Amino acid sequence: MNQNDPFAPFDDSDRTVIRPMPGGRRPTQEPPSLNPTPSFTPAASVLSSAEFQQNQVVAAALSLLSLASRLRQTAVYSAIDELSQRLSGEISGFEDRLLQAGISADQTRMASYALCAFLDET
Repeated sequence: MNQNDPFAPFDDSDRTVIRPMPGGRRPTQEPPSLNPTPSFTPAASVLSSAEFQQNQVVAAALSLLSLASRLRQTAVYSAIDELSQRLSGEISGFEDRLLQAGISADQTRMASYALCAFLDET
């Protein structure tokens, strides 16, 4: 018998041994519960923009960054159209705040692109 033959019958010493588990199987994990659709509103009150005044881009993006954190913790969100409209409005507001803060249009566009990419990956 050839030792390298994958179709050769196995020796008794090569058998798989299945041993019982004391106490039986572990209970299966329940799937994450589907929470009722949470309301996603800007959370400027949660994070104080005064804490982030050193960086105007971060200060302008606080509501969207907070929203991204909450979206990541949500298993299912049923009101996609509403969420899309709110995100679009928040991103426009973010761009307006940057322009009002004196950030150049080019830097505003780059910051908006980076923020949108971050939100998309969330």
